[in-house]
Amino acid sequence: MRLNSNDTENVKFADYLIEIGTNPKEDVELPSEMKRCKSTMDLLFKVYPNLNVEEVATETYLQERSILSARNDDVATLNELAINHFPGELHEYLAADKAIEDDQPIENRGNNISN
Repeated sequence: MRLNSNDTENVKFADYLIEIGTNPKEDVELPSEMKRCKSTMDLLFKVYPNLNVEEVATETYLQERSILSARNDDVATLNELAINHFPGELHEYLAADKAIEDDQPIENRGNNISN
């Protein structure tokens, strides 16, 4: 994440993040000036307002915002909530990996094996 270093609020926030990362305590006190959300849904819609509007929820819109989390299970929960609010019908794409036969020469396997 990049911050404008000329903005004093950004500098304060960056210093706060460094303090969190180097603080050995498990619990962190949030400064009173930080906006707090009452629920995960509240957080999601503060960061991504109008997530369910097709013209708004574009690739660029999603790339310009982020929610940081230290725990993968929290990220999975937020992703699931966000996906459920995307406009349009939900599609699930399945994939299967197939082992390559050992008797096939390596030069016939192609480049996609390493991707």
